[in-house]
Amino acid sequence: MKQQVKLIQNNKGFTLSEILAAVLIMSMMMIAIVSFVDYSSRIWRTGQEAVNNKNYSRLTFDLISQELMKTEKIDTPTLGENPINFIRLTTKNTTKIHSAITLIDDITPKKIFLYRGVSETSAKGKKKSGDVYEEILLANNVATFTVTRLSTSTVQITLAIESSEEDEDGNHDIISSDTMILYAPMIR
Repeated sequence: MKQQVKLIQNNKGFTLSEILAAVLIMSMMMIAIVSFVDYSSRIWRTGQEAVNNKNYSRLTFDLISQELMKTEKIDTPTLGENPINFIRLTTKNTTKIHSAITLIDDITPKKIFLYRGVSETSAKGKKKSGDVYEEILLANNVATFTVTRLSTSTVQITLAIESSEEDEDGNHDIISSDTMILYAPMIR
């Protein structure tokens, strides 16, 4: 019997306070790891959204630039004119297709459209009776689109894209803003 008692007395284990301390330390380490992973994923998402927004803005500028490369002349804006929110141009081909790139700001969200085949008498790309054209959406959620003729061969285009979600004040944040100077002669 003495041997059994001795075995029980020699059996060592963890006390309740040691187990609670170990659980507390492990919990704090897990909270730190989860917080780090959450913070890292938020930083990653923010960076990815910034890259996507810049690419969207760049794509819009590329589409506008491609359309300007096809033009024979830029009718509007003229030199010395205040910045406006549309470009009127004549495309190079035998039928002289007139086009307009314009900001439609009377709809929500604001959009930039390319209108092809606009008659010469139509001012800002707005459809009049008898006009036959195609309408191509170039950009959504546009905060600003202005065009200024800097010289007879260049135009400055400013484009700002806003977020589609409203903040707590009901406003939209500008997520991308760019200005480009493009070769766009008045007459070629």
